[in-house]
Amino acid sequence: MKLLFNILLLIAFTSAFAQETPYSVPLDSTNKGQEYIPTGIRVNVDILGPALHAFGNQLVSYEFIVETDFSNFNMMVEFGHQQFTETNDNADYSMKGSFARIGPEVNFLGTDKQLNSFTFGLRYAWANFTETVVGDVVEDNWGAVPVNFDTQINKSYWVEMTTGIKVRLIKGFFTGYVLRFRFLRSGTQPDVPFTPYYVPGYGLADRENTWGFRYYIGYRFQWAKKPVKVKKVK
Repeated sequence: MKLLFNILLLIAFTSAFAQETPYSVPLDSTNKGQEYIPTGIRVNVDILGPALHAFGNQLVSYEFIVETDFSNFNMMVEFGHQQFTETNDNADYSMKGSFARIGPEVNFLGTDKQLNSFTFGLRYAWANFTETVVGDVVEDNWGAVPVNFDTQINKSYWVEMTTGIKVRLIKGFFTGYVLRFRFLRSGTQPDVPFTPYYVPGYGLADRENTWGFRYYIGYRFQWAKKPVKVKKVK
């Protein structure tokens, strides 16, 4: 409840701060139907992944989101690249690969004049990646046996549910977060003696579902003011 209050307070503050520069126009009979015509593209860059890696996280992550609006709905195209390494007493593991997501989301603040958003969405996601394992496998009768596995391209697919907020900072700049719930993972892999361990964009492959959180900063390239429905005062 405290988090929700802080979110609403932040939205109210940013709306008041920029209220003299509306980025939308009232929807009336002269522009009816135009609310479903995109009025801009927003490009978002994840800043949390690089920050965590700078403080020692083993995951190297770069992620981008491109979105456009259709009335109270957005179409999202997301892509990224990740590298992950892990070392234990017997072996060194490394993974590198790319991932992408696509899907719609609904904006519950679709009438906001500053184009702030509180959203719920769905994504279909997929990833291509390679894995390498170098080290010793301990055998009962023969001691430690050296191994060196280098896979070809693995492929994984899954579904996501998302929710998040974005608020305008100044002019076309926005900031916000996305919370993800990932599930229904499937995939294909080459003929190797181990199953995938870490999937880029998803996480540990042996988990039926995973959670994700990312914090973005973005810029909206706008070529027209967005028509929004205005409630009539009786």
